[in-house]
Amino acid sequence: MSGINNLSVPVTIPNTGAKVLLEIYISIGSDIHRYIIESCSLLTEQYNFCRGIDYFEIEGYGFDGGYGKGYHREKGIAHIYFSDVSCPGRQLQKVIIFVDGFDAGNKQHHEQIWDQYLNSPFLENNSNKKLGDELLKAGYDIVILDQVKSQKYNSGGAGQIENNGLVLAKLLDSLYSRYHSTLLDDFIVVGASMGGLVSRFGLAYMETNNMPHHTKLFVSFDSPQNGASIPIGLQQTLDNFLQYGILSASSTLRNNAHFSIAAKQMLLNHSSSNSEYTQAHPHRQRWLNNVAAVGNYPKNLRMVAINNGNLVGSKKNINGSPPEIPNINEKDKYFDMGLKRIGLPGCTSQLCYVLEAKAYAQSQNGRYKTLDFYVNALTAPLHWVSPGVPFISNTRYAFPENGTSHDIAPGSRLRQDPIEKNIGKNAINIYNFTNGLLFGAAGTLLQFPTNNLKYVNFIPSISSAAYIFPANEPRNLYKNFTGVNLRKCAGTTPFDTVYAFADDMPHVGINSLIANAFRNEVNFPKAKSTCAGDCLDYRGPLKILF
Repeated sequence: MSGINNLSVPVTIPNTGAKVLLEIYISIGSDIHRYIIESCSLLTEQYNFCRGIDYFEIEGYGFDGGYGKGYHREKGIAHIYFSDVSCPGRQLQKVIIFVDGFDAGNKQHHEQIWDQYLNSPFLENNSNKKLGDELLKAGYDIVILDQVKSQKYNSGGAGQIENNGLVLAKLLDSLYSRYHSTLLDDFIVVGASMGGLVSRFGLAYMETNNMPHHTKLFVSFDSPQNGASIPIGLQQTLDNFLQYGILSASSTLRNNAHFSIAAKQMLLNHSSSNSEYTQAHPHRQRWLNNVAAVGNYPKNLRMVAINNGNLVGSKKNINGSPPEIPNINEKDKYFDMGLKRIGLPGCTSQLCYVLEAKAYAQSQNGRYKTLDFYVNALTAPLHWVSPGVPFISNTRYAFPENGTSHDIAPGSRLRQDPIEKNIGKNAINIYNFTNGLLFGAAGTLLQFPTNNLKYVNFIPSISSAAYIFPANEPRNLYKNFTGVNLRKCAGTTPFDTVYAFADDMPHVGINSLIANAFRNEVNFPKAKSTCAGDCLDYRGPLKILF
Protein backbone atom coordinates (compact mmCIF):
# COMPACT_ATOMS: atom_id res chain seq x y z
CA MET A 1 0.00 0.00 0.00
CA SER A 2 3.06 2.25 0.03
CA GLY A 3 2.51 5.42 -1.95
CA ILE A 4 -1.28 5.12 -2.07
CA ASN A 5 -2.96 8.06 -0.37
CA ASN A 6 -6.60 9.18 -0.43
CA LEU A 7 -7.65 6.20 -2.54
CA SER A 8 -11.21 6.64 -3.82
CA VAL A 9 -13.31 3.57 -4.62
CA PRO A 10 -16.75 4.04 -6.22
CA VAL A 11 -19.51 2.08 -4.46
CA THR A 12 -23.02 1.56 -5.86
CA ILE A 13 -25.89 0.48 -3.63
CA PRO A 14 -29.64 0.20 -4.30
CA ASN A 15 -30.83 2.37 -1.39
CA THR A 16 -29.34 5.63 -0.17
CA GLY A 17 -29.37 7.21 3.25
CA ALA A 18 -29.25 3.89 5.10
CA LYS A 19 -26.80 2.14 7.38
CA VAL A 20 -24.67 -0.33 5.44
CA LEU A 21 -22.11 -3.03 6.16
CA LEU A 22 -19.07 -2.40 3.99
CA GLU A 23 -16.68 -5.30 3.29
CA ILE A 24 -13.29 -4.49 1.73
CA TYR A 25 -10.94 -7.11 0.28
CA ILE A 26 -7.34 -6.03 -0.32
CA SER A 27 -4.83 -8.25 -2.10
CA ILE A 28 -1.27 -7.89 -0.85
CA GLY A 29 0.99 -10.27 -2.76
CA SER A 30 -0.57 -13.70 -2.45
CA ASP A 31 -2.53 -12.77 0.68
CA ILE A 32 -6.08 -11.44 0.75
CA HIS A 33 -7.05 -9.26 3.69
CA ARG A 34 -10.72 -8.74 4.58
CA TYR A 35 -11.91 -5.64 6.43
CA ILE A 36 -15.42 -4.97 7.70
CA ILE A 37 -16.67 -1.44 8.40
CA GLU A 38 -19.89 -1.66 10.41
CA SER A 39 -20.47 2.02 11.17
CA CYS A 40 -20.43 3.25 7.60
CA SER A 41 -23.19 5.79 7.00
CA LEU A 42 -23.94 7.06 3.52
CA LEU A 43 -24.09 10.80 2.98
CA THR A 44 -26.75 11.92 0.56
CA GLU A 45 -26.11 15.65 0.80
CA GLN A 46 -23.91 17.48 -1.67
CA TYR A 47 -20.27 17.55 -0.63
CA ASN A 48 -19.10 20.94 0.63
CA PHE A 49 -15.42 21.75 0.23
CA CYS A 50 -15.60 24.46 2.89
CA ARG A 51 -16.58 21.98 5.61
CA GLY A 52 -13.73 20.16 7.26
CA ILE A 53 -11.33 20.02 4.31
CA ASP A 54 -8.88 22.54 5.78
CA TYR A 55 -7.13 21.23 8.89
CA PHE A 56 -3.89 21.36 10.79
CA GLU A 57 -2.29 19.22 13.48
CA ILE A 58 -1.61 20.55 16.95
CA GLU A 59 0.95 19.18 19.39
CA GLY A 60 0.10 20.36 22.88
CA TYR A 61 2.41 21.81 25.49
CA GLY A 62 4.13 19.29 27.74
CA PHE A 63 2.77 18.59 31.20
CA ASP A 64 3.45 15.93 33.83
CA GLY A 65 0.47 15.64 36.12
CA GLY A 66 2.07 13.18 38.52
CA TYR A 67 0.32 10.09 37.17
CA GLY A 68 3.54 8.12 36.81
CA LYS A 69 2.83 7.18 33.20
CA GLY A 70 4.94 9.70 31.35
CA TYR A 71 1.91 11.54 29.98
CA HIS A 72 3.78 14.57 28.74
CA ARG A 73 2.12 15.47 25.43
CA GLU A 74 -1.02 14.95 23.43
CA LYS A 75 -1.87 15.72 19.83
CA GLY A 76 -4.99 17.00 18.14
CA ILE A 77 -6.33 17.73 14.67
CA ALA A 78 -8.35 20.90 14.12
CA HIS A 79 -10.75 20.77 11.16
CA ILE A 80 -12.21 24.06 9.94
CA TYR A 81 -15.83 24.49 8.85
CA PHE A 82 -15.87 27.88 7.15
CA SER A 83 -18.99 30.00 7.41
CA ASP A 84 -20.85 31.05 4.28
CA VAL A 85 -19.18 34.46 4.63
CA SER A 86 -15.63 33.15 5.15
CA CYS A 87 -15.78 30.32 2.63
CA PRO A 88 -14.67 32.23 -0.51
CA GLY A 89 -11.50 33.63 1.08
CA ARG A 90 -11.01 30.73 3.52
CA GLN A 91 -10.03 33.11 6.32
CA LEU A 92 -11.46 32.85 9.82
CA GLN A 93 -13.50 35.79 11.09
CA LYS A 94 -15.83 34.79 13.96
CA VAL A 95 -14.70 31.50 15.49
CA ILE A 96 -16.44 28.87 17.59
CA ILE A 97 -14.11 26.08 18.73
CA PHE A 98 -15.90 22.81 19.50
CA VAL A 99 -13.82 20.51 21.74
CA ASP A 100 -14.73 16.83 21.47
CA GLY A 101 -15.35 14.64 24.50
CA PHE A 102 -14.37 11.15 25.65
CA ASP A 103 -13.43 8.79 22.81
CA ALA A 104 -11.97 5.58 24.26
CA GLY A 105 -11.16 3.93 20.94
CA ASN A 106 -10.27 7.17 19.14
CA LYS A 107 -12.77 6.18 16.48
CA GLN A 108 -14.59 9.48 16.12
CA HIS A 109 -13.50 11.97 13.50
CA HIS A 110 -14.61 15.49 12.70
CA GLU A 111 -17.45 14.41 10.37
CA GLN A 112 -19.00 12.21 13.04
CA ILE A 113 -18.62 14.95 15.63
CA TRP A 114 -20.31 17.38 13.25
CA ASP A 115 -23.17 15.05 12.32
CA GLN A 116 -23.86 13.54 15.75
CA TYR A 117 -23.45 16.59 17.93
CA LEU A 118 -23.23 20.04 16.37
CA ASN A 119 -25.42 19.37 13.37
CA SER A 120 -27.79 16.66 14.55
CA PRO A 121 -31.37 17.49 13.45
CA PHE A 122 -34.04 18.58 15.92
CA LEU A 123 -37.65 19.67 15.60
CA GLU A 124 -38.60 23.29 16.23
CA ASN A 125 -41.98 24.81 15.35
CA ASN A 126 -42.78 21.71 13.26
CA SER A 127 -39.65 22.25 11.15
CA ASN A 128 -36.38 20.32 11.07
CA LYS A 129 -33.46 22.44 12.21
CA LYS A 130 -29.69 21.93 12.47
CA LEU A 131 -27.73 24.18 14.80
CA GLY A 132 -24.41 23.77 12.96
CA ASP A 133 -25.85 24.84 9.62
CA GLU A 134 -27.57 27.75 11.33
CA LEU A 135 -24.31 29.00 12.86
CA LEU A 136 -22.44 28.77 9.56
CA LYS A 137 -25.15 30.76 7.79
CA ALA A 138 -24.97 33.38 10.55
CA GLY A 139 -21.29 33.95 9.79
CA TYR A 140 -19.65 31.82 12.47
CA ASP A 141 -16.65 29.67 11.54
CA ILE A 142 -16.50 26.40 13.46
CA VAL A 143 -13.26 24.64 14.34
CA ILE A 144 -13.64 21.05 15.56
CA LEU A 145 -10.79 19.86 17.79
CA ASP A 146 -10.40 16.08 17.78
CA GLN A 147 -7.79 14.33 19.91
CA VAL A 148 -5.39 11.89 18.23
CA LYS A 149 -3.72 8.73 19.49
CA SER A 150 -0.41 7.56 18.09
CA GLN A 151 2.69 5.68 19.22
CA LYS A 152 4.57 8.93 19.70
CA TYR A 153 1.85 10.53 21.77
CA ASN A 154 -0.52 9.17 24.37
CA SER A 155 -4.13 8.11 24.62
CA GLY A 156 -5.92 10.79 22.60
CA GLY A 157 -9.62 10.96 23.40
CA ALA A 158 -9.16 8.77 26.47
CA GLY A 159 -5.92 10.39 27.58
CA GLN A 160 -5.03 12.69 30.41
CA ILE A 161 -7.46 15.60 30.60
CA GLU A 162 -4.73 18.09 31.47
CA ASN A 163 -2.59 17.33 28.41
CA ASN A 164 -5.60 17.40 26.13
CA GLY A 165 -6.33 20.80 27.63
CA LEU A 166 -2.88 21.96 26.59
CA VAL A 167 -3.66 20.90 23.02
CA LEU A 168 -6.52 23.41 23.16
CA ALA A 169 -4.14 26.02 24.59
CA LYS A 170 -1.75 25.49 21.70
CA LEU A 171 -4.66 25.63 19.24
CA LEU A 172 -5.81 29.00 20.59
CA ASP A 173 -2.27 30.30 20.18
CA SER A 174 -2.01 28.93 16.65
CA LEU A 175 -5.39 30.21 15.48
CA TYR A 176 -4.69 33.72 16.72
CA SER A 177 -1.20 33.77 15.19
CA ARG A 178 -2.46 32.54 11.84
CA TYR A 179 -5.72 34.50 11.51
CA HIS A 180 -5.44 37.55 13.81
CA SER A 181 -5.51 39.93 10.84
CA THR A 182 -8.95 38.67 9.71
CA LEU A 183 -10.56 37.92 13.09
CA LEU A 184 -13.52 40.15 13.89
CA ASP A 185 -14.04 38.97 17.48
CA ASP A 186 -12.56 36.89 20.28
CA PHE A 187 -13.03 33.13 20.29
CA ILE A 188 -15.93 31.11 21.68
CA VAL A 189 -14.95 27.74 23.16
CA VAL A 190 -17.58 25.01 23.51
CA GLY A 191 -16.51 21.94 25.48
CA ALA A 192 -18.87 18.98 25.08
CA SER A 193 -18.87 16.33 27.82
CA MET A 194 -15.22 15.63 28.73
CA GLY A 195 -14.36 18.45 26.33
CA GLY A 196 -15.71 20.81 28.99
CA LEU A 197 -13.05 19.60 31.41
CA VAL A 198 -10.39 19.78 28.71
CA SER A 199 -11.42 23.36 27.92
CA ARG A 200 -11.63 24.33 31.58
CA PHE A 201 -8.06 23.21 32.24
CA GLY A 202 -6.61 24.63 29.02
CA LEU A 203 -8.12 28.08 29.53
CA ALA A 204 -7.27 28.19 33.24
CA TYR A 205 -3.70 27.09 32.49
CA MET A 206 -3.26 29.91 30.00
CA GLU A 207 -4.53 32.51 32.46
CA THR A 208 -2.31 31.20 35.26
CA ASN A 209 0.73 31.33 32.99
CA ASN A 210 -0.10 34.78 31.54
CA MET A 211 -0.83 33.40 28.08
CA PRO A 212 -3.60 35.35 26.30
CA HIS A 213 -6.33 32.99 25.11
CA HIS A 214 -8.31 35.64 23.21
CA THR A 215 -11.53 33.93 24.32
CA LYS A 216 -14.65 35.77 25.39
CA LEU A 217 -17.01 32.86 26.13
CA PHE A 218 -16.60 29.32 27.46
CA VAL A 219 -19.64 27.04 27.17
CA SER A 220 -19.56 23.88 29.29
CA PHE A 221 -21.96 21.62 27.38
CA ASP A 222 -23.30 18.87 29.66
CA SER A 223 -19.84 18.39 31.08
CA PRO A 224 -19.06 16.35 34.24
CA GLN A 225 -17.46 19.25 36.06
CA ASN A 226 -18.08 17.51 39.39
CA GLY A 227 -17.69 13.95 38.07
CA ALA A 228 -19.43 11.37 35.87
CA SER A 229 -21.38 8.22 36.64
CA ILE A 230 -21.26 4.85 34.89
CA PRO A 231 -23.35 2.18 36.68
CA ILE A 232 -20.96 0.13 38.77
CA GLY A 233 -22.60 -3.11 37.64
CA LEU A 234 -21.70 -2.37 34.02
CA GLN A 235 -18.10 -1.60 34.98
CA GLN A 236 -17.92 -4.88 36.89
CA THR A 237 -19.37 -6.77 33.92
CA LEU A 238 -16.63 -5.49 31.63
CA ASP A 239 -14.00 -6.26 34.28
CA ASN A 240 -15.15 -9.89 34.45
CA PHE A 241 -15.36 -10.38 30.70
CA LEU A 242 -11.76 -9.24 30.39
CA GLN A 243 -10.56 -11.83 32.90
CA TYR A 244 -11.32 -14.90 30.80
CA GLY A 245 -10.08 -16.26 27.49
CA ILE A 246 -7.84 -14.41 25.09
CA LEU A 247 -9.54 -11.10 25.95
CA SER A 248 -7.60 -10.99 29.22
CA ALA A 249 -4.36 -10.67 27.26
CA SER A 250 -5.48 -7.56 25.37
CA SER A 251 -4.07 -4.45 26.98
CA THR A 252 -5.98 -2.35 24.43
CA LEU A 253 -9.34 -3.67 25.57
CA ARG A 254 -8.32 -3.56 29.21
CA ASN A 255 -7.15 0.06 29.06
CA ASN A 256 -10.06 1.40 27.04
CA ALA A 257 -13.45 2.43 28.39
CA HIS A 258 -13.50 2.87 32.18
CA PHE A 259 -9.88 1.81 32.63
CA SER A 260 -8.54 4.61 30.47
CA ILE A 261 -6.84 7.42 32.33
CA ALA A 262 -9.55 9.97 31.46
CA ALA A 263 -12.32 7.69 32.77
CA LYS A 264 -10.40 7.18 36.00
CA GLN A 265 -10.17 10.95 36.33
CA MET A 266 -13.89 11.54 35.77
CA LEU A 267 -15.78 8.65 37.37
CA LEU A 268 -17.19 9.23 40.85
CA ASN A 269 -17.34 5.48 41.48
CA HIS A 270 -14.75 3.17 39.92
CA SER A 271 -14.79 -0.63 39.93
CA SER A 272 -11.05 -0.85 40.56
CA SER A 273 -11.64 0.10 44.20
CA ASN A 274 -13.39 -3.26 44.81
CA SER A 275 -15.38 -1.47 47.46
CA GLU A 276 -19.08 -1.74 48.20
CA TYR A 277 -19.05 1.98 48.93
CA THR A 278 -18.76 4.79 46.41
CA GLN A 279 -15.07 5.29 45.79
CA ALA A 280 -13.18 6.96 42.95
CA HIS A 281 -9.87 5.94 41.43
CA PRO A 282 -6.83 7.84 42.85
CA HIS A 283 -6.42 9.52 39.45
CA ARG A 284 -9.55 11.54 40.17
CA GLN A 285 -7.94 13.26 43.14
CA ARG A 286 -4.82 13.96 41.08
CA TRP A 287 -6.99 15.64 38.45
CA LEU A 288 -8.71 17.74 41.11
CA ASN A 289 -5.33 18.76 42.52
CA ASN A 290 -3.94 19.67 39.10
CA VAL A 291 -6.92 21.76 38.04
CA ALA A 292 -6.93 23.51 41.43
CA ALA A 293 -3.27 24.40 40.85
CA VAL A 294 -4.25 26.48 37.80
CA GLY A 295 -7.12 28.23 39.54
CA ASN A 296 -9.86 25.60 39.04
CA TYR A 297 -11.71 27.63 36.39
CA PRO A 298 -10.73 30.42 34.00
CA LYS A 299 -11.85 33.85 35.16
CA ASN A 300 -11.10 36.38 32.41
CA LEU A 301 -14.10 35.49 30.25
CA ARG A 302 -17.76 34.68 30.49
CA MET A 303 -18.62 31.08 31.48
CA VAL A 304 -21.96 29.35 31.07
CA ALA A 305 -23.13 25.78 31.63
CA ILE A 306 -25.76 24.04 29.53
CA ASN A 307 -27.27 21.01 31.24
CA ASN A 308 -28.99 18.06 29.57
CA GLY A 309 -30.10 16.77 32.96
CA ASN A 310 -33.06 18.22 34.86
CA LEU A 311 -32.61 20.52 37.84
CA VAL A 312 -36.01 19.96 39.46
CA GLY A 313 -35.03 16.76 41.24
CA SER A 314 -36.88 14.28 38.99
CA LYS A 315 -35.45 10.79 39.48
CA LYS A 316 -35.23 8.05 36.85
CA ASN A 317 -37.87 5.30 36.88
CA ILE A 318 -35.81 2.25 36.01
CA ASN A 319 -38.49 -0.23 37.09
CA GLY A 320 -40.73 0.83 34.23
CA SER A 321 -39.90 0.78 30.55
CA PRO A 322 -40.66 3.57 28.10
CA PRO A 323 -43.05 2.43 25.35
CA GLU A 324 -40.39 1.86 22.71
CA ILE A 325 -38.19 -0.29 24.99
CA PRO A 326 -39.15 -3.97 25.51
CA ASN A 327 -39.68 -5.23 29.03
CA ILE A 328 -36.78 -7.12 30.56
CA ASN A 329 -39.05 -9.14 32.86
CA GLU A 330 -36.80 -8.83 35.88
CA LYS A 331 -37.01 -5.99 38.33
CA ASP A 332 -34.15 -3.51 38.14
CA LYS A 333 -32.14 -5.52 35.60
CA TYR A 334 -30.83 -3.28 32.85
CA PHE A 335 -28.10 -5.35 31.25
CA ASP A 336 -27.96 -9.06 30.42
CA MET A 337 -25.49 -10.60 28.03
CA GLY A 338 -23.81 -13.92 27.50
CA LEU A 339 -21.66 -16.03 25.20
CA LYS A 340 -23.60 -19.16 24.29
CA ARG A 341 -22.90 -22.28 22.27
CA ILE A 342 -24.75 -22.29 18.94
CA GLY A 343 -26.31 -25.34 17.36
CA LEU A 344 -28.13 -26.28 20.56
CA PRO A 345 -31.86 -26.16 19.69
CA GLY A 346 -34.09 -25.45 22.64
CA CYS A 347 -31.23 -25.03 25.08
CA THR A 348 -32.29 -22.30 27.49
CA SER A 349 -30.59 -23.32 30.72
CA GLN A 350 -27.52 -21.72 32.20
CA LEU A 351 -25.47 -24.71 31.06
CA CYS A 352 -25.81 -23.43 27.49
CA TYR A 353 -23.66 -20.43 28.30
CA VAL A 354 -19.92 -20.10 28.33
CA LEU A 355 -20.21 -16.71 29.99
CA GLU A 356 -23.25 -14.88 31.33
CA ALA A 357 -23.57 -11.55 33.08
CA LYS A 358 -26.55 -9.79 34.62
CA ALA A 359 -26.04 -6.27 35.91
CA TYR A 360 -28.54 -4.40 38.05
CA ALA A 361 -29.36 -0.74 38.55
CA GLN A 362 -29.87 0.68 42.02
CA SER A 363 -33.36 1.93 42.76
CA GLN A 364 -33.53 1.79 46.54
CA ASN A 365 -31.59 2.43 49.72
CA GLY A 366 -29.42 -0.13 51.45
CA ARG A 367 -27.04 -2.76 50.13
CA TYR A 368 -28.07 -3.90 46.65
CA LYS A 369 -26.90 -6.40 44.07
CA THR A 370 -24.94 -4.90 41.17
CA LEU A 371 -23.79 -8.01 39.29
CA ASP A 372 -24.34 -11.74 38.77
CA PHE A 373 -21.54 -13.14 36.64
CA TYR A 374 -21.09 -16.78 35.68
CA VAL A 375 -18.39 -18.56 33.70
CA ASN A 376 -18.55 -22.26 32.90
CA ALA A 377 -15.65 -24.06 34.57
CA LEU A 378 -15.19 -26.18 31.44
CA THR A 379 -15.01 -24.17 28.24
CA ALA A 380 -14.21 -27.20 26.08
CA PRO A 381 -16.68 -28.13 23.28
CA LEU A 382 -18.36 -30.80 25.46
CA HIS A 383 -19.23 -28.51 28.34
CA TRP A 384 -22.87 -28.34 27.25
CA VAL A 385 -23.51 -32.08 27.58
CA SER A 386 -22.24 -32.36 31.14
CA PRO A 387 -25.08 -31.72 33.61
CA GLY A 388 -24.02 -30.33 36.94
CA VAL A 389 -20.85 -28.70 35.65
CA PRO A 390 -19.80 -26.19 38.30
CA PHE A 391 -19.79 -22.53 37.45
CA ILE A 392 -17.37 -19.89 38.62
CA SER A 393 -19.63 -17.14 39.89
CA ASN A 394 -19.07 -13.58 41.01
CA THR A 395 -21.88 -11.71 42.73
CA ARG A 396 -21.21 -8.12 43.70
CA TYR A 397 -23.03 -5.65 45.93
CA ALA A 398 -22.86 -1.93 46.65
CA PHE A 399 -24.23 0.70 49.02
CA PRO A 400 -25.78 3.98 47.80
CA GLU A 401 -24.11 7.33 48.39
CA ASN A 402 -25.66 9.02 51.42
CA GLY A 403 -28.90 7.16 50.78
CA THR A 404 -29.14 8.35 47.16
CA SER A 405 -28.52 6.39 43.98
CA HIS A 406 -26.26 7.51 41.14
CA ASP A 407 -28.21 5.30 38.73
CA ILE A 408 -31.57 7.02 39.13
CA ALA A 409 -30.39 10.53 40.03
CA PRO A 410 -31.37 13.53 37.90
CA GLY A 411 -28.98 13.92 35.00
CA SER A 412 -28.49 13.34 31.31
CA ARG A 413 -28.75 9.77 30.07
CA LEU A 414 -26.49 7.89 27.70
CA ARG A 415 -27.13 8.69 24.07
CA GLN A 416 -29.51 6.27 22.40
CA ASP A 417 -28.07 3.76 19.98
CA PRO A 418 -30.22 4.03 16.83
CA ILE A 419 -29.50 0.41 15.89
CA GLU A 420 -30.82 -0.82 19.21
CA LYS A 421 -33.85 1.46 18.99
CA ASN A 422 -34.76 0.23 15.54
CA ILE A 423 -34.43 -3.48 16.27
CA GLY A 424 -37.63 -3.58 18.32
CA LYS A 425 -36.95 -7.08 19.68
CA ASN A 426 -36.50 -8.52 23.13
CA ALA A 427 -32.96 -9.54 22.30
CA ILE A 428 -30.23 -8.84 19.79
CA ASN A 429 -28.29 -11.95 18.72
CA ILE A 430 -24.87 -11.67 17.14
CA TYR A 431 -23.38 -14.88 15.75
CA ASN A 432 -19.62 -15.23 15.78
CA PHE A 433 -18.05 -18.44 14.51
CA THR A 434 -14.52 -17.47 15.54
CA ASN A 435 -15.12 -17.40 19.26
CA GLY A 436 -14.30 -21.08 19.42
CA LEU A 437 -10.69 -19.91 19.38
CA LEU A 438 -11.40 -17.88 22.49
CA PHE A 439 -13.62 -20.16 24.50
CA GLY A 440 -13.01 -23.68 23.18
CA ALA A 441 -16.37 -23.92 21.44
CA ALA A 442 -17.15 -24.53 17.79
CA GLY A 443 -19.13 -21.32 17.75
CA THR A 444 -20.79 -19.00 20.19
CA LEU A 445 -23.77 -16.69 20.35
CA LEU A 446 -23.46 -13.27 21.93
CA GLN A 447 -26.94 -12.42 23.16
CA PHE A 448 -28.26 -9.43 25.02
CA PRO A 449 -31.70 -7.84 25.32
CA THR A 450 -32.47 -4.26 24.50
CA ASN A 451 -32.24 -2.67 27.89
CA ASN A 452 -32.69 0.34 30.10
CA LEU A 453 -29.01 1.25 30.35
CA LYS A 454 -29.50 4.43 28.37
CA TYR A 455 -32.12 5.58 30.86
CA VAL A 456 -29.84 5.57 33.88
CA ASN A 457 -27.92 8.64 34.92
CA PHE A 458 -24.65 9.47 33.14
CA ILE A 459 -23.85 13.10 33.99
CA PRO A 460 -25.51 14.05 37.31
CA SER A 461 -27.25 17.41 37.21
CA ILE A 462 -25.34 18.57 40.29
CA SER A 463 -22.17 17.87 38.29
CA SER A 464 -23.02 19.57 35.00
CA ALA A 465 -24.15 22.62 36.98
CA ALA A 466 -20.94 22.41 39.08
CA TYR A 467 -23.04 23.03 42.16
CA ILE A 468 -21.08 24.16 45.22
CA PHE A 469 -22.76 22.67 48.28
CA PRO A 470 -22.59 25.07 51.23
CA ALA A 471 -20.70 23.79 54.24
CA ASN A 472 -23.91 23.05 56.17
CA GLU A 473 -25.69 21.30 53.27
CA PRO A 474 -25.10 17.54 52.80
CA ARG A 475 -24.34 16.31 49.29
CA ASN A 476 -27.62 15.25 47.67
CA LEU A 477 -27.75 13.62 44.23
CA TYR A 478 -31.50 14.38 44.07
CA LYS A 479 -31.06 18.12 44.60
CA ASN A 480 -34.07 20.20 43.52
CA PHE A 481 -32.85 23.63 42.42
CA THR A 482 -36.27 25.27 42.27
CA GLY A 483 -35.89 28.68 43.91
CA VAL A 484 -32.10 28.28 44.24
CA ASN A 485 -29.98 31.15 43.00
CA LEU A 486 -27.64 29.00 40.92
CA ARG A 487 -25.21 31.67 39.82
CA LYS A 488 -21.56 32.64 40.19
CA CYS A 489 -22.61 35.80 41.98
CA ALA A 490 -24.46 33.78 44.60
CA GLY A 491 -21.47 31.53 45.22
CA THR A 492 -23.36 28.37 44.26
CA THR A 493 -21.52 27.64 40.99
CA PRO A 494 -18.48 29.01 39.16
CA PHE A 495 -20.61 29.75 36.08
CA ASP A 496 -22.09 33.14 35.26
CA THR A 497 -25.25 31.48 33.98
CA VAL A 498 -26.62 27.94 34.12
CA TYR A 499 -29.18 26.85 31.55
CA ALA A 500 -31.45 24.17 32.95
CA PHE A 501 -34.47 22.21 31.79
CA ALA A 502 -37.32 20.31 33.38
CA ASP A 503 -36.64 16.92 31.78
CA ASP A 504 -33.62 14.68 31.39
CA MET A 505 -32.33 14.45 27.83
CA PRO A 506 -29.71 12.36 26.02
CA HIS A 507 -26.17 13.37 26.88
CA VAL A 508 -24.97 16.32 24.74
CA GLY A 509 -28.07 15.98 22.56
CA ILE A 510 -29.54 19.11 20.98
CA ASN A 511 -33.22 20.05 20.90
CA SER A 512 -34.92 23.41 20.54
CA LEU A 513 -34.30 24.35 24.20
CA ILE A 514 -30.59 23.55 23.99
CA ALA A 515 -30.36 25.38 20.66
CA ASN A 516 -31.99 28.45 22.19
CA ALA A 517 -29.45 28.44 25.02
CA PHE A 518 -26.64 28.48 22.44
CA ARG A 519 -28.38 31.19 20.41
CA ASN A 520 -28.87 33.36 23.48
CA GLU A 521 -25.16 33.26 24.28
CA VAL A 522 -23.66 33.35 20.79
CA ASN A 523 -25.99 35.80 19.05
CA PHE A 524 -26.47 38.14 22.00
CA PRO A 525 -23.04 38.63 23.60
CA LYS A 526 -22.98 39.28 27.34
CA ALA A 527 -20.22 40.41 29.64
CA LYS A 528 -18.93 38.19 32.40
CA SER A 529 -20.59 38.70 35.78
CA THR A 530 -19.06 41.34 38.01
CA CYS A 531 -21.12 40.17 41.00
CA ALA A 532 -21.93 43.75 41.92
CA GLY A 533 -25.33 44.70 43.24
CA ASP A 534 -26.64 45.56 39.80
CA CYS A 535 -25.40 42.32 38.21
CA LEU A 536 -28.26 40.84 36.18
CA ASP A 537 -27.22 37.31 37.11
CA TYR A 538 -27.48 38.26 40.78
CA ARG A 539 -31.06 39.47 40.80
CA GLY A 540 -33.13 36.32 40.84
CA PRO A 541 -33.22 32.55 41.20
CA LEU A 542 -32.52 30.09 38.44
CA LYS A 543 -35.15 29.93 35.74
CA ILE A 544 -36.14 26.43 34.74
CA LEU A 545 -37.00 26.31 31.02
CA PHE A 546 -39.81 23.96 29.97
